[in-house]
Amino acid sequence: MTGVAEAKLSQTLKSAKLIGVPIAIGSANRVVEMLKSGEADACSNLTHLLSLTQTELPGWRIVPGNYMMTVFSIGYPKDRPAGAAYANQFIEEMKKNGFIQHAIERANLRGAVVPK
Repeated sequence: MTGVAEAKLSQTLKSAKLIGVPIAIGSANRVVEMLKSGEADACSNLTHLLSLTQTELPGWRIVPGNYMMTVFSIGYPKDRPAGAAYANQFIEEMKKNGFIQHAIERANLRGAVVPK
């Protein structure tokens, strides 16, 4: 665990020892092993990724809420304001017509929400 998430967790969980597990293929399996063996007491990740491990961890739960928010953005060159207008229009249309909500549901991304 590195960066912003580690800093935020360190501020929030002052008595916790943080263990970083590199993000890689199989890292979710390693985290499940650590939780099952008692090597770790909790795991922090994106809610939809945590939900994928729930079947392997009966009796464990995902705490509602969040301690930080992941924000995605679209960039465009300064000299192309039409690009910004198009991107904003496209995003609003995808939210309005339900495309983003349906994509979240199809991917079973529990905890993910369409921003207002």
